[in-house]
Amino acid sequence: MVKVADEVEVDVSTHAWKVTFDEAAASALYLEIDGIEIPCTGLDMLIASEETYREQDAADRLRLLELKRRRAARGGG
Repeated sequence: MVKVADEVEVDVSTHAWKVTFDEAAASALYLEIDGIEIPCTGLDMLIASEETYREQDAADRLRLLELKRRRAARGGG
């Protein structure tokens, strides 16, 4: 893993716990910010990447699961 830190901290990794880069890339979403297309992982892959033994990841996973529940409740999947 490579950590890039300046104003914003970014982790660059080819494997996040049990999610591989190829798995995440297959379900990638693309956002456009200031004319630049940014790939990002989908919510389900992000949740899977937080399934670790670390306490902070457990807290993050709970927040992500709540976000998923809210999206589903309003019909956003």
